[in-house]
Amino acid sequence: MIEKSGRIRIVHAWHAMGFGGVETMLVNIVNKQAETEDVTLLVINEPFEESLLQQIDKKVRLVRIGRRIGSKSPWPVFRLNYILLKLRPDIIHLHSPNMIKFVVPFIFVSKLCVTMHDICFAKNPNVPKLRRFRHIFAISQTVKESIARFTGLDSVVIPNGILPRTPCRPRMPQDGNEFRIVQVSRLLHYRKGQHLLIRALDELKKQGFDGVRLDFIGTGKSLSYLEELVRELSLQKEVRFLGAKSQEYIFRCLCEYDLLVQPSLFEGFGITVVEAMAVKLPVLVSANEGPFEIIGQGKYGFYFKNGDFLDCAEKIKKIMTEGVPSGMLELAHERAQTLYNVNRTAQRYLEEYRKILEQCPRGFFRSRGKRG
Repeated sequence: MIEKSGRIRIVHAWHAMGFGGVETMLVNIVNKQAETEDVTLLVINEPFEESLLQQIDKKVRLVRIGRRIGSKSPWPVFRLNYILLKLRPDIIHLHSPNMIKFVVPFIFVSKLCVTMHDICFAKNPNVPKLRRFRHIFAISQTVKESIARFTGLDSVVIPNGILPRTPCRPRMPQDGNEFRIVQVSRLLHYRKGQHLLIRALDELKKQGFDGVRLDFIGTGKSLSYLEELVRELSLQKEVRFLGAKSQEYIFRCLCEYDLLVQPSLFEGFGITVVEAMAVKLPVLVSANEGPFEIIGQGKYGFYFKNGDFLDCAEKIKKIMTEGVPSGMLELAHERAQTLYNVNRTAQRYLEEYRKILEQCPRGFFRSRGKRG
């Protein structure tokens, strides 16, 4: 058993640091844990978003392996494992099962834990790799249930979190004013569903709602496809693509909108939904998995049928014409500040690390500790 006063040597490892929910949350977690523990953030691939670099606390040891994405060279793998041996970590926390390919497992098996940020499904390449871990974390109850269904493995739910925020006063649209919608995520329409939102906007315009405006914040492989869809539907005046933005920018601008919509076809969590709830911006999500769990199946936000752009349009119209039920935004704000507080997330991980270390004594090599 470890001494309670002893600092835990923790290595968090992630693929690359661009704009994204995992990346910004990971920076917040390492900063918080570094207040009491010895924390290293190990980033395998380049490039590295410099604005995120500026947000990392000086107490956090930053190691950049410098691997180019797609490289077949073995040298980054050798360097990574050499660094791990030098650091002598108590815990190696991978934030994707796929990262196991970079780590020599027979050396570090008792130290390894992983967070599953995605829903398990038949063709998800991460699913088979989960079997190589003894300690698995799930970002939502939905993800935990999918892990059990596809692998039979147990996992510990530790919800993702955001920094506590002071709510702003949402815009109060009046008759004749624009109704402004925002969607924040990577532009991957086949999973994030941005095309459904564009078609919903087209349906609203056909019904005479000409004042609806839609901004997409984020970038990704589907940008050209979505831009073409906007041109095809003649929505160039209604839709803007603003590109990738920092966490601070997103928080500042959310109160310029009347509604955040997350139309994902499948999603393990939905950090931007929580960000909107934190500033008391109404949210509309597809009734699937993580986002639906976040809004308490309708208690803290609105939802539409998964994959149904017509129902999405109907729900937007209802919000525009009827408003938000009394008390919903306050309840949503309280939920975001407590259950989805990143300080709570960081602390929960520390509690689980200590349980792992009680099972597996500090040291380098394979332990016979039980699977967590």
